[in-house]
Amino acid sequence: MYNSAFYKTEARKRLSGNYGPAVAGTLIYMIPTYLVYLISYLAGHFTGFNTAITYILNIIFQIFVFNVFMVGYMRFLINMKPADGTDAKRFDFNDVLSGYTIGFKNTLKTMLLRDLYLVLWGLIAIIPAAVCTGIIAYLSVTTDTIANIYNMMLQLIDSPSPDMLNNISSYIIENCAYLPVITSLTAMASIACMIPVIYKSYEYSAVPMILAENPDMDTKDIFKRSFNIMHGYRWKFFCIQLSFILYMMLTAIIFTVSMSVPIFYFAQALLMPYMWMTLLAFYTQRRDVVLYNISVYGNN
Repeated sequence: MYNSAFYKTEARKRLSGNYGPAVAGTLIYMIPTYLVYLISYLAGHFTGFNTAITYILNIIFQIFVFNVFMVGYMRFLINMKPADGTDAKRFDFNDVLSGYTIGFKNTLKTMLLRDLYLVLWGLIAIIPAAVCTGIIAYLSVTTDTIANIYNMMLQLIDSPSPDMLNNISSYIIENCAYLPVITSLTAMASIACMIPVIYKSYEYSAVPMILAENPDMDTKDIFKRSFNIMHGYRWKFFCIQLSFILYMMLTAIIFTVSMSVPIFYFAQALLMPYMWMTLLAFYTQRRDVVLYNISVYGNN
């Protein structure tokens, strides 16, 4: 298996002479995300319901816009041809929107199922918090310990002082020393329960790429192929993503310095073609291996 440098080299070859159009295509792909931000900002500014509106908008856009644009953007990058001095068409901006014109229903269904699977796996992480909440609720009903801690916390917020903080600490140690232990165990258990979600998210990483190439493939076969592509290579995929950490930090610094959302989006648009083309190089190499194995051993 090749290292990150190999896939980055392949990405640069594909982007050679095409970087400008790739950035333009990325900006088209990012338009819905910016619109959600803009609508949420304006709604928060005029109504004060920024969080609620953002949450609702994100759900709607995730299903009907973000997912579809993602598949179209993958198709745009996959179909991009290196500049070779000929007059052959190297890119087509219509590909970015092709999720609505090519296999739209299948794209909508498959990407929605992917999101639902991840949400259901994510429910596992809620179990420790639910147990901890149940214990605290039980203590609230059967004793006045939680109520006393709550009142002391309110006093600390109103008039913060080292003595008040020490009083709270002493009260907890004397009356419910087990509470910090329960809280710590809950936090650790919640983090541990996130592992399956992360694991599954990497298993489904190839789904939009497969859809971009096979818009009419059966949903079950798409998930199976994604599993075969990522099986044993999730860590490799993560390492390739991690190799872009300095670039991501740079975009964060640009935003911190400029405090301008448009500039931040443009900085991301400069990075995304390189990053995604690198990940697509990995996908292409793994896809070829999987298809070869299927041709030799059958689709088992």
